[in-house]
Amino acid sequence: EQRRQFPGRWLFDHPRAPPLLIRTCLGLCGGLNDRLGQLPWDLYLANQTQRLLLLHWHRPVPLEAFLRPHRGGDKDDANWILDWTVPPTATPGAWFVGSDDTGIIVPRKDLQQVRQGIPDMFAGSAADRPDETFWTEHFPVALERARTYSWESDNPQNDNNNNNNNTTATTRPSSPRILRHRLLGHLHESILEGYLRDLGETDLLHSTPSFGLLFGLFFRPSPALQAAWQQLPRELDLLSLSSSSSSSLSTTTTTRVVDTAVHCRVRHPKFTTHLQLGKNDQYPADKT
Repeated sequence: EQRRQFPGRWLFDHPRAPPLLIRTCLGLCGGLNDRLGQLPWDLYLANQTQRLLLLHWHRPVPLEAFLRPHRGGDKDDANWILDWTVPPTATPGAWFVGSDDTGIIVPRKDLQQVRQGIPDMFAGSAADRPDETFWTEHFPVALERARTYSWESDNPQNDNNNNNNNTTATTRPSSPRILRHRLLGHLHESILEGYLRDLGETDLLHSTPSFGLLFGLFFRPSPALQAAWQQLPRELDLLSLSSSSSSSLSTTTTTRVVDTAVHCRVRHPKFTTHLQLGKNDQYPADKT
């Protein structure tokens, strides 16, 4: 509803547009789980701060090169079930580059404009490497601070309820309307589950089918990814041939075999002159 009410750059520029929270990747952001496995945290933060959640990658390429929002109806229907994209026309100065399938890397100057132009929700703390101090001290403060956005404080002159003698709107503390974050919470899922329990939730997402349902609600493969996925079984020899014949006809058909999927993780040597078995004896599997 908010996306329909504030299309395109209005989402960023209109004085009545809702506050935004954008999960960004402005550099080294880890692997796929570090980026998209944080959806439960993203939704919790957006819910608790009453902000519209958007997702955007600057590195290695825009997320839309791989995944697109889930569209409702037929393929030509403009009604999105959930549109998490940053509008290609958002804000002057190329803070965000319009995404496509070309895989163009966002220029470094645009990364700097985002860093300088959009405040980090967890500024001053290591949200990408959270420790106990972060969760007990920094996180509650940042969450409360992000809740304090006030439309009136941003737009006192546009509020018909204000007059020259009313200074409440201009003096009321308020967080920025647009915030970004890159919280890495996959090693602290139990903390989020505790917050969910406090809200009376019984579905804690991580160990139930709900995470997969959320992922499907957010994402559909891009045309390029879909084409690669359709080609992959042939390249990996995961196709079987079956023959059938009759008195007048003989045919051979190709069927897809999807009995088992195997995820292999290959660790690479550190970029040093000597291979290392690990950071220390307690961490022996570090990029060996």
